[in-house]
Amino acid sequence: MTSDAPLDLIRSHCEELTAKYTSLMFDISAGEYAVKGALRFSASAKEEGIPEVFHGDYQIAISIPRDYPKSYPWVKEVGGKIDTGFHINPDGTLCLGAPIAIRKTFDENPTLIGFVESCLIPFLYSYEYKLKNGKLPFGELSHGDLGIVEHYRSSFKVADDYALLGLLRILADDSYRGHLECPCGSKQRLRNCHGEQLLDLKPHQSQNAFLMDYVTVMGTVLKKGTPIPRAVLSKVVEKNVDLSKLEKNGAII
Repeated sequence: MTSDAPLDLIRSHCEELTAKYTSLMFDISAGEYAVKGALRFSASAKEEGIPEVFHGDYQIAISIPRDYPKSYPWVKEVGGKIDTGFHINPDGTLCLGAPIAIRKTFDENPTLIGFVESCLIPFLYSYEYKLKNGKLPFGELSHGDLGIVEHYRSSFKVADDYALLGLLRILADDSYRGHLECPCGSKQRLRNCHGEQLLDLKPHQSQNAFLMDYVTVMGTVLKKGTPIPRAVLSKVVEKNVDLSKLEKNGAII
C-alpha cells in the first residue's frame, strides 16, 4: 500500500510549474491531484544537433500519482491535436518512452516542472517535428512490449536475445556479482563490462518492475519460437511460475 504524497509538496511543485507556464492550473477533484490547461512552449534540440525551433500549444491533463514523486506523473493530450496512431497508450495517456527511461530522466529532477520540461515537451517537440519532416528527430521505438525490448537492447548495446535476458535477469533477481562473467558475451568480468550500467539503473526502478521488464523480454523471445536456456532464466520466475508446459514443449532448455 502506497502512502499519499504530502499536499504541500504537490502544491509547491504545481506553483513552480504554473508560475512559468501560466496557462496551466492546479486542480483537485474528488481527491485526485492534476494539472490542467494549455501548455505553450518554444523548444529546439540544439544539444542533439537539431537547432530547428517549434512552438507548441497543447491542451493537457497531468495526473499526479498518490505516491508522487516516487512514481512519476502521467499525462493526456485532451485537445485532439495528437493523432491517435502516434504514441498513445490504450488508456489514452501519452507514451513518453520506455518506463525505465522516463523514470531515470524524472529522477534527475523529480518535480512537475522537471517532468514537463524533460519528458513531456521533448515528446511534443518530436511530434511537431514529425508533422513537418515526416520522421521523428531521435529515432522511434515500437509500441508496447517490443518498444521496451528495443530500449534495453539499444541501452545495453546488445543484439543477442540471451545476452539481453542475462543482463535483465541480474536486475530481476537482484543478483549482481561483479566478479562473475558478464552475460553479454564479452568474456569480461561484469564489473569491467555492463556492471556500472546495471548499478546505475538499479535505484531507478523496483526489483519487481525489473522483473516485469524481464518477463516482457522473455515473452517476446518465446513468441519468436526461440528457446530460453536455464542459464539466463530468472530464479524468481523459476521459483514462482509453473514452467512445466514450456519445458515439455522445449521452450525452456
